[in-house]
Amino acid sequence: MNKNLQLFILLFVLFFSSPAKVNAQNNSDWQPIYLTPGGGNMVDSVEAFFQVNSCNGDGVVFIKFINHSSHLVKIEWYDGLFTQELKWIKKELPADEKSLTLPPKTTAEGGCINSANVAGNAGTVYPQLLVSLKNFSVDKNEIKRYSASRINIIASR
Repeated sequence: MNKNLQLFILLFVLFFSSPAKVNAQNNSDWQPIYLTPGGGNMVDSVEAFFQVNSCNGDGVVFIKFINHSSHLVKIEWYDGLFTQELKWIKKELPADEKSLTLPPKTTAEGGCINSANVAGNAGTVYPQLLVSLKNFSVDKNEIKRYSASRINIIASR
């Protein structure tokens, strides 16, 4: 065999036997919520994430805020979704505003709300950190990103 063919076979075998693992994006993983123009997910020591998921058979978005500061913070925001068709759907009426007060050095994370955790049997319930996709008339497969639009962080000192 000539050397070029041997080199080609060697490279071919090395390429396909590579231990590198390729991961597709999984919508159940926490993804950063872009809070800054540069795509950062932290503002005033508060970090934000979202997760597209299902809850009781319905498509939802869970939100997670982490307060890294040593102060109590109040977070105010409006929900917004960016679709696979590259369109924003925003809820920005005064009645749509959400808020959450978060103690220092704590995390608040959305999760399914059912009768067990509403009764206080499963930890703290944050209904404002669950976004029902029914309210946006979209399916969870249509969601590209979540945005906490017009977010405002108010620190108590």
